[in-house]
Amino acid sequence: MSRFIEVNITDQTKPVSQAGFGTAFLLDPVTDVTNEYSYTEVRNIDEIPTEASQLAQDMANAYLSQSPTAGVINMQGIYVDSVEGTAENVVEALNTIYEENDDWYGLLIASRTQADIEDAAGWIPANKLFITQPVEVDFTALSAYGLAEFNNTGIFPSVTEQAIDAAIMARMFATDPGSATWKWKTLNGVTSSGYSNADVSSMLSPGEGEPFMNPVIYEKGIYYTAEGKTGDGSFLDITRAIDWMEARMTENIFNLMINSNKIPYTDDGIAMVAAKLEEILRLAVDRDVIAVDTEGVPLYEMDIPSRTDIPTNTRANRILPDMDFEATVAGAVHSVDVAGVLKV
Repeated sequence: MSRFIEVNITDQTKPVSQAGFGTAFLLDPVTDVTNEYSYTEVRNIDEIPTEASQLAQDMANAYLSQSPTAGVINMQGIYVDSVEGTAENVVEALNTIYEENDDWYGLLIASRTQADIEDAAGWIPANKLFITQPVEVDFTALSAYGLAEFNNTGIFPSVTEQAIDAAIMARMFATDPGSATWKWKTLNGVTSSGYSNADVSSMLSPGEGEPFMNPVIYEKGIYYTAEGKTGDGSFLDITRAIDWMEARMTENIFNLMINSNKIPYTDDGIAMVAAKLEEILRLAVDRDVIAVDTEGVPLYEMDIPSRTDIPTNTRANRILPDMDFEATVAGAVHSVDVAGVLKV
């Protein structure tokens, strides 16, 4: 050590904890307290808890059997019973789990009961996604499900049990958020949902108050998912992309704040925050979430205030407002119309 020279090195390499968008959780509402099991990370079929219900085992198997697959699924069994259960209902069970383990993005539930599905959809936080597979004989029964208002619930129904919800989540969680559409996906172990053409048409274009649904269709010798929408008609890839962008922007700005002595309330300081926002916008362009024009220029605009535009009292309270952007979504091609003329 030197009497006159002092060196201090600050460690700024520790990353901020990031929300995962390829992690699934399967709630197993078991029917006996002796079948309860703790929160378990399952990476292969041999690790599926033996106490799990048959449906939960089938769903975990379907999740791990896709190609590609996200590769890991978390599971927990809770005795759900309104009289003597560990949890009174699905909502209570989810609240219990969420308090202890919330490091997952996609929710699956090993129940095909309408009330359980509706409870899970109503409970799901705004920054998470719920995928379910109701088992009903026709759209008349499905149309009674109260899921039309939810933009973070995807419904993949079938007349028989196929664990489509687990299969499609695994298939899509293997992709980056927003980089792939949930339509046109073939799934290992999944065949047609089994509905009539009229029912399929109703699922894809439901009436007022009825939820959009995504049956598996058989066409040209291929079974594939359609239409990749949430209950309210939003597209699942966009929903997941928005959740991802919100989380990453929050993390990016937090990382800037935590690793800086301070962000000065100057135009230069405001530009530092803006740069962290734009990092995520550019990443969204790379992942085909945000579109580009014919010359490859990203189609987003940022509206960043200057210091003089911000009210004095707002500056005094150290609040940086109005960090706005507008972007054009790239979307995906879901149908094609072709018109041709042949001449001699």
